[in-house]
Amino acid sequence: MRFSLRTATPEEVRERQATALAYLEKVFKAARSEAPIPLSRQQCVALSQSIYEAWSADPGVSSRTIAIEIDTQTREQRVSTLSEDDEAELLRTLAGILDDDRKDSTEEAFERLEDRFHQVVDRALDEKGIRETDQASRRLILREFARSASQGLGVHTRKLADGDYSPDPNANRFPQWTSTEVASAAPQSPHSSVSLVGLPNDWWQEASRTGHSESTREAYTRAFRQLSEFVGHDDASRISTKDIISFKDHRLTQVSARTVADGDLPALKSIFEWAVKNLILNDNPARDVAVAKSSKTHRRMRDFTIEEASAILSASDGTKRQNKEKPQRWASRRWAPWLCAYSGARVGEVLQLRKADIITIDGHVCMKITPEAVTVKGGEERIIPLHPHIIEKGFMGYVEAAPDGPLFMWTGTGRSAWRTSKNKLREFIRKHVSDPSVQPSHGWRHTFKTIGREVGIESDILDAICGHRPATVGKSYGEFNVKAMTRALQKFPKFNPLSS
Repeated sequence: MRFSLRTATPEEVRERQATALAYLEKVFKAARSEAPIPLSRQQCVALSQSIYEAWSADPGVSSRTIAIEIDTQTREQRVSTLSEDDEAELLRTLAGILDDDRKDSTEEAFERLEDRFHQVVDRALDEKGIRETDQASRRLILREFARSASQGLGVHTRKLADGDYSPDPNANRFPQWTSTEVASAAPQSPHSSVSLVGLPNDWWQEASRTGHSESTREAYTRAFRQLSEFVGHDDASRISTKDIISFKDHRLTQVSARTVADGDLPALKSIFEWAVKNLILNDNPARDVAVAKSSKTHRRMRDFTIEEASAILSASDGTKRQNKEKPQRWASRRWAPWLCAYSGARVGEVLQLRKADIITIDGHVCMKITPEAVTVKGGEERIIPLHPHIIEKGFMGYVEAAPDGPLFMWTGTGRSAWRTSKNKLREFIRKHVSDPSVQPSHGWRHTFKTIGREVGIESDILDAICGHRPATVGKSYGEFNVKAMTRALQKFPKFNPLSS
């Protein structure tokens, strides 16, 4: 083996030669080893630091992202330099894709991560003298590399788009690398180790066949990942009730009590209980942990006021498509609030609509809300007739002119693009509804039901339109067809904002 030390200075020669020999000895030692080496989560996080530092680096003043557009007919190429805003949007999309793949436990997702990161992962392992790891460690490494790359892109984008060079909150999360020899000498848990972040994946193998939604899997996976980060290890058998209480108290400093009570704790309780019943763990440490109920009784109504509804819909009517803005992004502001107002649909259900989901049944134009698009709470498809006012305002003109695919998502067709669309619409609505006591998008569901009751629409049919479960088993028998829902919606009055 021959290579240059790139120096003629004796002192530097001795120093670099020693470094090179030490590195080669690690490589040779790894090559002589036949057994795959398991790595801890701490080691995997430490390995991923290099890619985080590379992708979070300051945007270079002399380097820009180039876009190449090819005319499909003439094959002519048009090369242009992306603006900082377009480049930032592209990087946000890439970060979202990496984050989605990191959370996805399917073989396809791991194959995508392997395709993207295998070279840098192999190089990082070589530098540590590790020739091969076991499959579980390999998957954990890929997840951590995807996580660090996504976070690094987020920091890079913040600097590029916002000029925000504030201290990086992630910079100190990486531990020092501990060699496999030191790690193997550490005292072992008396219990069989069970991966904390891996438990939701094990649970999902069964839960996916019993009707649980993809969004539930994401929420449960997120809760266990956050718990692992909080306790600083990945061994579920070492989690105690005290750990869960400390984690609960920690989360209460970050998010609302409702988020902890209705999100974090149910996720932990459900999966730990599943692990106990399946003889994976001996106890459910989260079983009796709870958030104290609030004594606060005075709250405003969860509906939009007349003034708030008018402000949102007036802004939707008046929104203009910006230069080079994707039509779907503009349409999400222009039409999604109106569709929510006249259906009580969840904002995510509306924003995932595709052109093929606008259908005609018995002469009535309807929107089909289906989990095939992205997701639907409860996993049940439903058909909702469009209110005549939406047709009158010209919505079908936009639909007919739109290409096949999403009507209101402009960065893709998956969950990352869906989240981007939801976040942007939330920001738009928040400009016109500043009261933090009302949810900027979910408020339409409450408003729709309140107005529906005022004009005499039956509660059962309001539930069917909104996708709420019937109050009793008896009321769940039979269906409300399109004709019945259309007659009900004809009673629903027009919203008349100032711009209409």
